[in-house]
Amino acid sequence: HINLAYAYGGLDQLKYEIKNLIGYSVDRYVKIDMDGFVKVINYIGGVEFDVPQNMYYTDESQNLHINIKAGLQTLNGEQALKLCRYRSYPGADITRIEVRSDFLKAAAEQVLSSKFVSKAAELAGTMFDNVTTDMSLDDMVWFAKKAVTVKASDISFYTMPGGPANDSGMWIPYHDALLEM
Repeated sequence: HINLAYAYGGLDQLKYEIKNLIGYSVDRYVKIDMDGFVKVINYIGGVEFDVPQNMYYTDESQNLHINIKAGLQTLNGEQALKLCRYRSYPGADITRIEVRSDFLKAAAEQVLSSKFVSKAAELAGTMFDNVTTDMSLDDMVWFAKKAVTVKASDISFYTMPGGPANDSGMWIPYHDALLEM
């Protein structure tokens, strides 16, 4: 439902589905599209990341061509987006989720480095120009200033507990485990 909610009902439907899943309403949202993601990653100078495997994929219907070598490198915005879109892992979507989380943590570590502490307001402005949100620029600046006090080691990512529904490939949440989380 979550994957389809936004496509069929926009943010209102997505908020409704999230509330039904986790039990409370979303207070604020920030939506970044693919172009915005590329611009923000480029703004921070790319992200140093250890690509876990060679990534090669092409899909003419999406005009998607991925060719990224394994190893430690600085990914620009376009490469980072391709890394996040890549799907051909031995562990399928579970590995894809892990790689995305690792990449986002690396990006957060870079943004939270001393290099960006003095640029919190400027970074918030760049984000504001490249996202759709219900937050004001003042709110984003406030959050950016607070974010630079966070340690990257305090950032955690979690995968919703769940599994495939009746061998359909559709992921369903395990509600009891989700509530425990």
